[in-house]
Amino acid sequence: MFTMKRTLPLLTLLCLMSSIAFGQLAPNSIAPNFTTTDINGNTITLYDLLDEGKTVILDVFAVWCGPCWSYHQNHILEDAFNQFGPEGTDELYVIAIEADGSTNESCITSATDCNGFSYGDWTEGISYPIVDDASLNGLYNINYFPTIYMIYPNRLVSEMGQVDGSVLEAWKNRAPKLQDGINAEVINYAGIDGSICSANWVSAPTYTISNMGTEIITSADISVYTNGEEIFTQNWTGGAAPYSIMAQIQATPQLLSENTDYELVITNVNGEQSTPITYNTGVSFTLENSIGVSVQTDENASTDGNYYSITDQDGQIVVFQDLADNNTLYETIHHLPAEGCYTFLISDNRGDGINGDVKVSDIAGNIIYRGSSFESTAGSDFFVSAVTSTKDISENIVFELTPNPVSDELTVAISVSTKTTLDLQVCTLTGTIVEQSSVDVVAGRNTVQVDMSTYANGLYFLVLSNADGVLTQKIIKE
Repeated sequence: MFTMKRTLPLLTLLCLMSSIAFGQLAPNSIAPNFTTTDINGNTITLYDLLDEGKTVILDVFAVWCGPCWSYHQNHILEDAFNQFGPEGTDELYVIAIEADGSTNESCITSATDCNGFSYGDWTEGISYPIVDDASLNGLYNINYFPTIYMIYPNRLVSEMGQVDGSVLEAWKNRAPKLQDGINAEVINYAGIDGSICSANWVSAPTYTISNMGTEIITSADISVYTNGEEIFTQNWTGGAAPYSIMAQIQATPQLLSENTDYELVITNVNGEQSTPITYNTGVSFTLENSIGVSVQTDENASTDGNYYSITDQDGQIVVFQDLADNNTLYETIHHLPAEGCYTFLISDNRGDGINGDVKVSDIAGNIIYRGSSFESTAGSDFFVSAVTSTKDISENIVFELTPNPVSDELTVAISVSTKTTLDLQVCTLTGTIVEQSSVDVVAGRNTVQVDMSTYANGLYFLVLSNADGVLTQKIIKE
């Protein structure tokens, strides 16, 4: 456990570069490879470090940047490098990159020999390498200092920001691990995965497939299916080492006007007739009106003015949720009032986004929006075409859950006015159904037992429905 913690000063400004054209790299995009030389003459190649199974932190800074210097002085990256770097568990590597091309290399070690302004000797108390290389600005879309990326061994990169030691360790611990033997995985998907607000949509999904097993992969059959029909096939051959990218493929573009499921299937890996590896996505044109939102805030939520909203097609706000509590998981189901187009928007007044997960989906699991780090705002349009009334069913059916929170067995007490059959589902917030049954109930009070002892701790929803509508209640498993 990384127990050394330091208190950060309040950093209210980012050091902006003089020309801003593009945003930072998208969360969970593929990190570009580079080879560079540190100020001591040592050559560093990013992918060589990743191939060793190391997670890499890139701290991109400028010698004149006050927030960069404050974070540097807290030695959070140095503490992590000492504990998890080559002299520790050897699972993490840190590279500091001075990326302002207008300052000379002497600015890194001396304020007096600098051709501009420098806060001091950036090498003092630092054992990880420091690089003077402005060429990486374009490669990594650097628009402000500091920009701090964490790159996992499978090449996926996200902007981590100036976090404290415990949050840094949590990010590190999420790094994917190799499985024994053969294991090809889709690590990046580009394309619509969820719901859209449009009469039709041109879709051409792109997949990045990585070798996440311990054995080298030399061949595989890769196919993509649309609603069960094959639209792409490739007999891939090569030599993909563990953690390396095996293939990047793009399925045939299609004009969609109805709900469409995509399935990527990988078979015959290294000629072995093993269980197919599948990856499912989809495009949905129809959504029910029960929308689940999950937001994990970061340590700056209380000062950054975080919130999310849902507006209708007339621009009227129908949902507004303030996200004022730091390091808090907000999970809520919203019932939208009518059919039509809606817009989900999440906002951060500081402009550095939320360093946490954001997921929005309907009760069936169709994804409306998902992402993590962003800048000022992010969101998605979606279309509700099926509004489920809760009025009729709620007049005739009442149910309660005990105990709640629950650790083992949940009792569902259902009171109805007339005999009926109900569908009972237990769902995650993203719509995954973990329990489903049909329940016959008689007039009066009925009880149903649900065994939740094997469920992971977290938030679930119990959904009761019949032809008249649907009722939902939150379950907390602990």
